[in-house]
Amino acid sequence: MLKLPLFPRALSRAGYSLLRRDRVRWTAAMALATAWGCGGSPEPGELGTAELAATLPSGRVVISQVYGGGGNAGAVYTHDFVELFNRSNEPVSLAGWSIQYASASGTGALGATTTQLTELPAITLQPGQYFLVQEAGGSGSGAPLPAADLVDATPINMSGSAGKVALVRQATGLGCNGGTAPCSAAQEALIEDLVGFGGASYFEGAAPAPATANATASLRQGAGCQDTGSNVDDLSTGTPTPRNTSTAALECGGDTPPAVTSTVPGNGATGADPTASLSVTFSEAVAVADAFELSCGGSARPFVASGGPLAFTLTPAEPLPPSAACLLVVRASGVQEQDPGSNGTIDPLPADVSVSFTTAQAAQALAIHDIQGRAHLSPRSGAVVKTTGLVATLRSNGFTVESPAPDGDPATSEGLLVFTGAAPSVRVGDLVELTGEVTEYRAGCADPCTPSRGSAYNNLTVTELARPQITVLSSGHALPAPVSIGFAPGARRPPAQIIEDDASGSVEAANGFDPESDGIDFWESLEGMRVSINAPAVVGPTREFPSSGTAEIALVPGDRDAATGDAAGLRSARGAVVVSPGDFNPERILLQVPLRPTTPALDVGATFAGPIVGTVDYNFANYKLLPIDEALPAATSTLSREVTSLGPRTADDLDVAAFNVENLDPGDPQEKFDRLARILVENLGSPDLVALEEVQDNSGPTNNGVVDASTTFARLIAAIAAVPGGPSTYQFRSIDPTDGTDGGEPGGNIRVGFLFRTDRGLEFVDRPGAGALTPNEVLGGAGGVSLRYSPGRIDPGNPAFASSRKPLAGEFRWNGQPLFVVANHWNSKGGDEPLYGRFQPPTLSSEVQRRQQATVVAGFVRQILDSDPAANVVVLGDLNDFQFSAPLGILKDAGLTTLIETLPPEERYTYVFDGNGQSLDHVLVSANLAGPKLVGFDVVHVNAEFADQASDHDPGVARFRVAPAPDLDGDGVPDASDNCPAEPNAAQGDSDGDGLGNACDLECVSLRRGAFGAVQDSFVEGPTTGWAYGAYPYLITSASAVQPATAVLAYDLSFIPEGSSVTSATLSLSYAWKPAGSVVTVHRVNGAWEESTLHGGGFSGTNPAVEASLTTLAQTDAFVTADLTSLVQGWVDGAQPNHGVALVDANNRTDFRASEYPDIARRPKLDVCYHAAE
Repeated sequence: MLKLPLFPRALSRAGYSLLRRDRVRWTAAMALATAWGCGGSPEPGELGTAELAATLPSGRVVISQVYGGGGNAGAVYTHDFVELFNRSNEPVSLAGWSIQYASASGTGALGATTTQLTELPAITLQPGQYFLVQEAGGSGSGAPLPAADLVDATPINMSGSAGKVALVRQATGLGCNGGTAPCSAAQEALIEDLVGFGGASYFEGAAPAPATANATASLRQGAGCQDTGSNVDDLSTGTPTPRNTSTAALECGGDTPPAVTSTVPGNGATGADPTASLSVTFSEAVAVADAFELSCGGSARPFVASGGPLAFTLTPAEPLPPSAACLLVVRASGVQEQDPGSNGTIDPLPADVSVSFTTAQAAQALAIHDIQGRAHLSPRSGAVVKTTGLVATLRSNGFTVESPAPDGDPATSEGLLVFTGAAPSVRVGDLVELTGEVTEYRAGCADPCTPSRGSAYNNLTVTELARPQITVLSSGHALPAPVSIGFAPGARRPPAQIIEDDASGSVEAANGFDPESDGIDFWESLEGMRVSINAPAVVGPTREFPSSGTAEIALVPGDRDAATGDAAGLRSARGAVVVSPGDFNPERILLQVPLRPTTPALDVGATFAGPIVGTVDYNFANYKLLPIDEALPAATSTLSREVTSLGPRTADDLDVAAFNVENLDPGDPQEKFDRLARILVENLGSPDLVALEEVQDNSGPTNNGVVDASTTFARLIAAIAAVPGGPSTYQFRSIDPTDGTDGGEPGGNIRVGFLFRTDRGLEFVDRPGAGALTPNEVLGGAGGVSLRYSPGRIDPGNPAFASSRKPLAGEFRWNGQPLFVVANHWNSKGGDEPLYGRFQPPTLSSEVQRRQQATVVAGFVRQILDSDPAANVVVLGDLNDFQFSAPLGILKDAGLTTLIETLPPEERYTYVFDGNGQSLDHVLVSANLAGPKLVGFDVVHVNAEFADQASDHDPGVARFRVAPAPDLDGDGVPDASDNCPAEPNAAQGDSDGDGLGNACDLECVSLRRGAFGAVQDSFVEGPTTGWAYGAYPYLITSASAVQPATAVLAYDLSFIPEGSSVTSATLSLSYAWKPAGSVVTVHRVNGAWEESTLHGGGFSGTNPAVEASLTTLAQTDAFVTADLTSLVQGWVDGAQPNHGVALVDANNRTDFRASEYPDIARRPKLDVCYHAAE
């Protein structure tokens, strides 16, 4: 049950507060409370967790000890452990039971994973018997545990300071955590015992047990016997003492000696109030006589003991000295139980109990502005101070005060939060004197606050006065006027552009505190103060967070300096305030109100009838305004949803849109499908092509292995057809992802897809065969550029797309011209440091992956444009980054134009986050579409500005006017893609199947041994016989009378269709030795010959007709060529058989390199170009 309502009505004029610590624990600062963007990460308010107290019966078996510091620095033992104890008087079987763990305040469920659940063995625990379970170990610090009764094979790694441990009568996870996921009555009925300790959001009774440390455990009182149903009462911290089944059994109803169960202050306490009384509580009623000693700094301190017989109060005769080391001793000789136990004897306290503590330092009198200082952290943090202030607002667990005597320095806040831990008794207007410790509270990040404890590590702190002593001096005082925030004369102006430019690292460690120019310092200088926002204008719609019981509305001061025209931010005509490079609008502040049925659902552009007065606070990585009066000034929303300004289309106009439909699945109500359909038809004008993002599979978030999304697409298409005027011709193309690999909502398998009309001439070019892991390819050639697969995913195995959506490439045709479209949904901005976090400038950790994704997509686009610089390419989708970001710059460098930048700067937004209008959704196009073909681009604001949304993104639509391409032969195929534009397709063939008609297809081949084609060559000497030179690396031709030689060579041309038209045939020969100016003639060979059998004795096959001649040059290493076009044409036509050519030197000797020559580039070559016959 809830301990208290989230926002109880406060006293007098009081407002409200977030009930942090004792009632609502803001245990995780937002994982995405960065003012950066979207992508499926948790919303800020959704991470607040209400503490819940479990009402459970006393258990037979209880958790008697929990130790989570095992193996850590300073640990007592090497391993964590959980100790169970049977406190009943009957045996209890543990069969089918389990120990389940969850973090103190996270969102994970008890026993959610194998490393959060320990199954117990089927053993029976006898009355009074302990059972020791060994869990995870650390680096080895500490001693080994005694022999554990169970060593968990998948051990639980528990926190050393805070957590939730449940003993559950089933072996499967409960599926709840008592905080963000409350446990039902049926689930609680399965819990035998529950221990919440430290900052746990789920516990038994009034509060969790105290926090532990690496050297302390949470121990159940009475050696395990005590179970009142209240963790804070039943368990205390102490030295871990693990006990196992071999430990002597303990009868809870039996005779045990008295024990000290608790003291105030506790052992090791610091900052103890020196004016407060001390207390000692025993395990049973005792009689005392001279039982207590109290000393500070070695000197005895007199006191009066009262109370008993169970709890005793020790009141010092005078306040203890400040900053003193004190010692309280409970003497064993002075304590004995009042009644004899079962053994008939009166037992004494077994041994002296010593409690060491340190008192708080002496309070220093300081004004509020001196406590706050000119910095993010108080210069007096950790000090005990005394101050005076007027009670300005009341909260459920504290109040704020403001200085009655401000110093006039705008850099120092005059307000301070006083944390009481319960409803305060003061009233607004009281003048109070306060003494307490100055603390810096970092919401959601329990000590020790380290990066591993979550994104709350990035939060700024709130300066508070803790453990206050409060004295009301007088009442009924008027409060100082709230600080006016705005741009009209007399108001304090927030910075207009910069959030932080003085720090590099933690602003808490920086020296440059500059509220005049830095937004983060401006709002910090007003922390805890009442301010009045002039003419508040809504720049972010109402966002509801039911889990925390709050709602937020982003505001800026809406007034203007009439003389200078100065006002808040870059404002759109619709009222949004838009980000730009270096300006993330520090004028904004989030109005945080209780979530009521009457909470106004306001849209961007709404204005309040009057100023809003509230206190400046900080939580979830943002400065917030907590209104003094829950009844806000009247406000109305008059914003209407846009219809695209592009107007009616012509026959040649193609509309292309991108639309994130936010986790659409068949489990959504029909209303969502209908609203999305109406947006597509009525607001976007039924675009020809839509890239959809966040389309879930047919089972939605049910994680059952289903990846098919055909039902989701079909329902949307049907809803479009049902809208009056909606086309019934939409089709879709997509590729199902591998289950659980593309990020997004678990089980949903979100993906991108194409939705396109078929009634206006747009054609999808289907090239099937690609699966989830099949990489698409760009193919180039004489027939133009194309995709191997359509649709096909781009490099799906690249680590850039790990746990993220893979880009989908598809090929379309419009008016006969190819169109290449790449749909994207890049990784979200989750994990980036927040705009108002303590580390500046914020680290954009998520951008690394988007840069990698952009590089892959840019490379794919370059391949298309390298093959065809005039190609029509569109890259679009939810890129989760701004037009001026590095990932978008990578796409621009690939030759793409960002269409959002064709709009005026104040219109460049598709998404509103914490009041910042920003563009995350983009359409980029190649140069051929960015010029005269671009009719216009329009972001159609139908969602992001509104409290009532069909999706959280606004769609963008681009229009291109692409006229039909020229068609010279009139065959219906544009010349640019016609395989032979001068001859109708019906009248031509394509002999080689390369996509070009024969009439236009000029084939050129190079025939050379070792490269392409069959070649044989040799030479013949005469009159010598018996020598064969087929394997010789030279071709010798000689006119020597003694040893004449003729060279012959032949090329296989059978691959050229008979009747083809040969346009050129050139024989190229390189020579190694020759006399300058030697003339070699080329002759047709009349008869067949074989290289392997041709031998000396003369060659008689030379036709006397000279086909060509060539003349050697002066250099010794050169090529000569002979034109054989006519000869080759005759061979192709069949006019004579192809037996090759003979080379004859009539008056000298020339040595040509043969086909056996080692260097392929110098071998004989025949280059032939031809048009293939039909």
